[in-house]
Amino acid sequence: MTLSKKPDYDTLPINKTTIREQYDRLRKKTLIRLLVCYIAPLILLSIYFHLQFTITLTESSKSHLKSLAESQRNTIDLFLQERVVNLSNLLGSPQFVIPPTDKDMENYLKKLQRDSPTFVDLGFFNTEGIHIAYAGPYPFLKKKNYCNESWFISLMKGDREYIISDMYLGFRKKPHFTIAVVREVKGELWILRATVNPVRFSDFINTMESASDVYTFIVNSQGRYQSVPEQLGKVLETSDYIPPLLPNGGTEEVTTHGETYLSAYCWLRQVNWCLVVLQPVKVAYATMYRTRFIIIALSLVFMTIIVAVILFTTKRLVAHLEETDLAKEDLQRQLF
Repeated sequence: MTLSKKPDYDTLPINKTTIREQYDRLRKKTLIRLLVCYIAPLILLSIYFHLQFTITLTESSKSHLKSLAESQRNTIDLFLQERVVNLSNLLGSPQFVIPPTDKDMENYLKKLQRDSPTFVDLGFFNTEGIHIAYAGPYPFLKKKNYCNESWFISLMKGDREYIISDMYLGFRKKPHFTIAVVREVKGELWILRATVNPVRFSDFINTMESASDVYTFIVNSQGRYQSVPEQLGKVLETSDYIPPLLPNGGTEEVTTHGETYLSAYCWLRQVNWCLVVLQPVKVAYATMYRTRFIIIALSLVFMTIIVAVILFTTKRLVAHLEETDLAKEDLQRQLF
């Protein structure tokens, strides 16, 4: 019987190349697993917070601009309502002479202008639409017939006590709008009309703008400017942006005059006009852009640190295992 010969370990080669390839594969697998375990959750969290902050800050910007538009709308509604009350109180006063003389009208106009300097002139009309008494800077308007004017026709229908017209040129060929009230005396209707200075009215609106990068204008239902900053257009021109009739207020992004704006609009209650507030999106969303940049920058910094730590740790760990296995191989070789 022949005894098997023991292997000569001194003659067995240590395949260091094979071991190194095995540990290279181990290093790659470990690296991928660690990156997935640590980087993937960080990426998902970054995306989640980025989306949440974007939505929150965007809605905050929209809400702020909408609140500004609603506040300005209420102020303008109150302004118009006060002008109607000024005119109604004057016509309903026991001291109001019917029909008045031009001298009476001058006194009445001075009283109105003490209440508000936006009043330009004052006129008194009979049921035929004849301008029978007048006070103001356009005396040629006296005796003119206004029976075909839309504001006069609406008042004579008898279904309303006052009217606020759109901006129009009229006989004076200058933009203005009319506030007129009607009163019945001894079965006959009489109309007292005052016009409002569009420049004073625009100045009043412009004083409500909270910042130099916010633009406020008013359009009627046809989209014609009733008041507008000179940067955007002129009164009675048609706006590039016409807000929807419904809902009566809201926000949306619009592009006009070659720039994208965040728009907030509110339809007035006293007249069929819409107040629009515009703010460049780069200004409206400035906080969002800044926050988004911070989130992205911090995420990249954290990911860079984590990747560096993972690379360093993986390299050290696998190198240690490789050295240990090679040492074991050397030891076995020496023992046998």
